[in-house]
Amino acid sequence: MSQEIQTKYLIVGNSAAAVGGVEGIRRIDPDGKIVLVSNEPYHTYPRPLISYWLEGRVDREHMRYRGADFYKVNRVDARLGEAVTAIDAAAHTAKLAGGERIVYEKALIATGSKPFVPPIDGADGAKNAFTFTKLDDALAIGKRLTPESRVVIMGGGLIGLKAAEAVLGQCASLTVVDLADRVMPSVLDAECAAAMADHLRSLGVDLRLKTSLTAVAGGTVTTSEGDVLPTDILILAVGTRPNQQLAADAGAACERGIVTDTAQRTSLADVYAAGDCTQSRDISAGVDRNIAILPNAYLQGETAGINMAGFCSE
Repeated sequence: MSQEIQTKYLIVGNSAAAVGGVEGIRRIDPDGKIVLVSNEPYHTYPRPLISYWLEGRVDREHMRYRGADFYKVNRVDARLGEAVTAIDAAAHTAKLAGGERIVYEKALIATGSKPFVPPIDGADGAKNAFTFTKLDDALAIGKRLTPESRVVIMGGGLIGLKAAEAVLGQCASLTVVDLADRVMPSVLDAECAAAMADHLRSLGVDLRLKTSLTAVAGGTVTTSEGDVLPTDILILAVGTRPNQQLAADAGAACERGIVTDTAQRTSLADVYAAGDCTQSRDISAGVDRNIAILPNAYLQGETAGINMAGFCSE
């Protein structure tokens, strides 16, 4: 018979939104039991720092988003390296991959985002191809990266250029490929993007815009222009998508993220969501959308935690 775990609060995730949830709960409820489950085995860390670790600007000790005693001080039962596979909102239960069942009163889904990988012939299963959104990605690239490495990055947005910053100077060559006509098109206008592109090229980056990858094979990649580039490390950093499958499978309303209200409640009773996995109100634009930035994730998590602990009425 599988083990049953009772808790007042269940948090799924372990990054900024989850930390905000813990701290929001503790502002209102200093004693209610919190169980936090994360499929990553690491102490909470901010994902933007993975590029700085790979670059050598920060060590693992200083990557923590909160102090080493965070879970102890906040009396959190942190189950790191485990995964929630299903939530039954009607029964107020969650199932873990190991077979245990968690019975909760309130739950917060803070599952973040997942990398978007466009279809590229041969990319699936390629041993030299990596994404760049988690510490495990940076660790895997770090093991392979040498001064002789020829690196190709697909993606000229924020994630791709963070990866480029990390490996530049540690490899023999660096090529950045993007289908857009400029780098960081979601945040830079044409003039600023042109200045950024000039800067990248001055550093030795082979920047290829209006270009994509069509195939990965035998230590090479093929571009849409027909060029075949020798490649020891391929980093796929096109972008991310909300990691909303757990909520969707539980029956929550999902669009471009898990739909939440201004208290971070989902359409499921006693289930909240926060961070990159959500679609919530952007008061600056007056629209509901996914806002995948770390400060927003923390504030959403804190809002959810405060409301989970009873600040607002249901």
